[in-house]
Amino acid sequence: MAKGDAKALTTMAVKRITPPLTGRKETYDAKVPGLFLRVTKTGNKSWGLDFRVNGKRERLMLGSYPVVELDDARTAGLDALRAVKDGRNPAAEKRAAKEAQPSADTVRAVTKLYVERYAKRNNRSWRETERIFNKYVVPVWKDRPLQDIRRPDVIGLLDGVEDDNGPVMSDAVLAQVRKLFNWALDRGIIDATPIARVQRRTKTKERMRKRWLPDAEIKAVWLAANNLGYPFGPFVKLLLLTGQRRSEVAGMRWDEISNDVWTIPATKTKNKEDHEVPLSPAAVQLLKDTPNTGDYVFMSGRSKAGNPISGFSKAKAYLDKHIEDNGLQMEQWGFHDLRRTVRTHMSRLNVASEIAERVLNHTPQGIEAVYDRHGYLDEKRKALEAWSDYLSLTLNDGTAANVVKLKART
Repeated sequence: MAKGDAKALTTMAVKRITPPLTGRKETYDAKVPGLFLRVTKTGNKSWGLDFRVNGKRERLMLGSYPVVELDDARTAGLDALRAVKDGRNPAAEKRAAKEAQPSADTVRAVTKLYVERYAKRNNRSWRETERIFNKYVVPVWKDRPLQDIRRPDVIGLLDGVEDDNGPVMSDAVLAQVRKLFNWALDRGIIDATPIARVQRRTKTKERMRKRWLPDAEIKAVWLAANNLGYPFGPFVKLLLLTGQRRSEVAGMRWDEISNDVWTIPATKTKNKEDHEVPLSPAAVQLLKDTPNTGDYVFMSGRSKAGNPISGFSKAKAYLDKHIEDNGLQMEQWGFHDLRRTVRTHMSRLNVASEIAERVLNHTPQGIEAVYDRHGYLDEKRKALEAWSDYLSLTLNDGTAANVVKLKART
């Protein structure tokens, strides 16, 4: 900005500066060269300083307003300019300080600090805040610097929570993450928040809860999975073949499979009870064709420790692109919709509701949950085999041609 465009800012003027309609705007101060106030379209305000070192332009962020008032920003700006005059580079010094102590700014460290210094002091429900961070946020972002988290990271996190736990929990995570980033912004831990324009999921909750895939979309997803390859290709197919939760299929272990029954241990199920899933011949064949490279059926190629797959949002993006490239415009969908798809088609196949619910491991209600201890293994097997037969016909356009072999036996 030219010197003539700078304004002699006042406390009232800073307070009255309005957000732009799009992007962000920066208003420079006439009293301290290079000092500016940045305002984003969401209304967040922060101070910064432009200066040059050896002819190279540098930018130093000084903190967010109103935590840092006008007089404080001017003092910090003048201190930085004196450092430049002495041959130093305060922006480079700040970067070096952050690199020297990276652990203080990681997601794991900042969430812990936030709970201790803010949540415990201001919220009676701080334990739920801590639980949300420890269960949903830290396991995904781990020790990444909080400053490096971008909007796609937030959306990917929320997609995963929604797929496994529904839109209400996704919104609960968003609420806590939003507070975390705003708090970190006020403390100068980060320079900007990535939460802008990230929307709550429950605005479309009813539509999303009704989303299931008709035949054409099932086929499109399956064919896209063919091109995805291991581990995500067979992972998506097994979601469709079994109707189990994304986290359960992703964490499937070889030692949980005995002949044609997969037993999901109580430690992994939502109702905390063992769940037996009969595997149709198609599912058995898929697993036989899946490489056994470790304890988990679907191994992460990025992990030397032998961890199950992660990075579901990238796999989903690949599927969407392949589907779109092949000319099908699909309404927004998620991995959890595959589970709902299996359940819906079982009703269309006249599978009894109580059997279909047990296939998905939905807990029976009332007195039935107390007295009916039958395992329903044979009934679940018939239901899943009926669904597998229907799926095979769907992939073959309703014909008996062996275009896609789902029921191969060995």
